[in-house]
Amino acid sequence: MFHLGWFLPGWGIQNSVFNGWTPSLSGAWAGSHEREWMRPDLYVDLATALERGGFDFLLLEDTSQVDNTFRGSTEASLRLGLFAPKNDPLPLVPLLAARTRHLGIVPTLSSSFYPPYLAARLLTTLDHISEGRVGYNV
Repeated sequence: MFHLGWFLPGWGIQNSVFNGWTPSLSGAWAGSHEREWMRPDLYVDLATALERGGFDFLLLEDTSQVDNTFRGSTEASLRLGLFAPKNDPLPLVPLLAARTRHLGIVPTLSSSFYPPYLAARLLTTLDHISEGRVGYNV
């Protein structure tokens, strides 16, 4: 069986400029991701479109860093919006689950910042809310 998944990196300006391996979403979804990345409508529109398209899951990437590999400084990453700022993917899960019926939702959860009990309890709650459609990207 063939399964389709969509990897959603943190939305900043980086999608339309630097990361050739991620699709440019500029103009493809509700609003403008360069200016409205924090609005839930953008994510809900993406999730409902993926479900209509027959996708099996949406993986919500998360990182807790601002890249400093270009000339040893975070200046370029912050100026261009590369992977920062971004939303925490966990609060988006109930919003996406409420607007879809079959799409799996796979948030990234850092084991560095979520102790095991908290992570297990949170993911269990989200799994119940979504009727079994939540995954876990470590």
